[in-house]
Amino acid sequence: MHKHFIAVAAALALSGCSTTYSNGVRFLVGEGATPRAGDGVPPQLDQLATEWARSAAPGVLVVGDIGALNAMDGKQLRAFHQAYAEALAKRDPARAVGASADDFAASMGGLSSIETFGLAGFVKLERPAAVRVADMGTVGFASTTGALFGSTGDLVAARGDASGMLVLDKVLCKEKSAAYKECMSRYARGHFSQAGAELDGDLQPKRNGRRIDPANYLLLAHGGAQ
Repeated sequence: MHKHFIAVAAALALSGCSTTYSNGVRFLVGEGATPRAGDGVPPQLDQLATEWARSAAPGVLVVGDIGALNAMDGKQLRAFHQAYAEALAKRDPARAVGASADDFAASMGGLSSIETFGLAGFVKLERPAAVRVADMGTVGFASTTGALFGSTGDLVAARGDASGMLVLDKVLCKEKSAAYKECMSRYARGHFSQAGAELDGDLQPKRNGRRIDPANYLLLAHGGAQ
């Protein structure tokens, strides 16, 4: 597993002003955060963006359980986008963030996480993901309190954009649905390539991994060796 995404479940509670994210980074986006000199980016948000850039996954498909939602306003989203773009440029100058900060702030409503592996509510393998405004009302997120004890929400899928930022793509199974378990059996939690081949936590091809249909994320029978 990738070391940046293992965390104790009790550290995953999200709130409107103070958050411990899946990679262990705690940041404040509300009153009291000290802006980064010159551009108004809170240092905790700057650190989070750096972590996201470090784990950027262009084109990667992720299937897993959605965590709690950390809703953010336009100012916070623009600051995060700015910090992410700067961190990404330092890591890989050839990879640029396509959307502008204003476009990002207009289309996104906040940040969440997608759990691909969990162990008895204590250890999780997660990746952070951005959530569009249009999806915020349709996704069953984990509650902030429930996240403290390892609870998750709907089974969802996300795609890494050209810059490597994961963006929630669709809800696959509603956690509160009576048919949730039956629905889940049609999917496989994990990381997958654009062609649907399973990847490990470091996003490398997984030997004898499973395969999914990249168009609808459904698990394919007899995935076979890669």
